[in-house]
Amino acid sequence: MVPSGTGHADDADDVIGVECNDSLATNCRERGLGGIFKKIFKPTPFTNPEAFKKVPNSPAFEHKGNGSVWEKDRARHGGKQYKRWENKKDWENGVKPNSVWPNGDVRK
Repeated sequence: MVPSGTGHADDADDVIGVECNDSLATNCRERGLGGIFKKIFKPTPFTNPEAFKKVPNSPAFEHKGNGSVWEKDRARHGGKQYKRWENKKDWENGVKPNSVWPNGDVRK
């Protein structure tokens, strides 16, 4: 079961599903969901580099299908991960990105 409101229409090309995280399930069991759901983005530049093109003069990659922009997180305080913006305009305007692990799981 996928609860409504877990993703955006423009995520359809790279959100392969949602995953239940039972370690965070507190009131979700009471509502019959069985846990907290999180997005899983696939492919990532790490798992499927051929699905991306380099953004000129930057460290970023743009998804060829949906236009999402990905950059390696250089802070490394949260471990190896990527920052993902919905589109190039959000990336250029400094909109807060999603943090995504190399396997596609959303960190936060």
